[in-house]
Amino acid sequence: MTHARVQPPLALVFLVSGISGLIYQVVWLRSLIRVFSVTVYAVSVLLAVFMAGLALGSFVSGRSSNPLRDYGVVEVGSA
Repeated sequence: MTHARVQPPLALVFLVSGISGLIYQVVWLRSLIRVFSVTVYAVSVLLAVFMAGLALGSFVSGRSSNPLRDYGVVEVGSA
C-alpha cells in the first residue's frame, strides 16, 4: 500500500479518536463536579490526569519500535 492511500484513513482514525477523547473529557468533568461539588477542583484533577497521561504516553512511545501499532492497541484497549 502506498503512503498516499494510508494517510486519509489514518487521519480519519485520529479525528474520531480526538472527538471521542473530548466527549470523555466532558463526561468525566461533569462526574467530577458532582464528586467535588466545586468546579475548580474537578478541572484541576482532570487536567492533572490528562497531563500525566500525556507524559506516560510520551515516555512509552519514545521507547517503542512501532508507536502507531502501540497507539492502536491503547485505543482498542480504552474502547
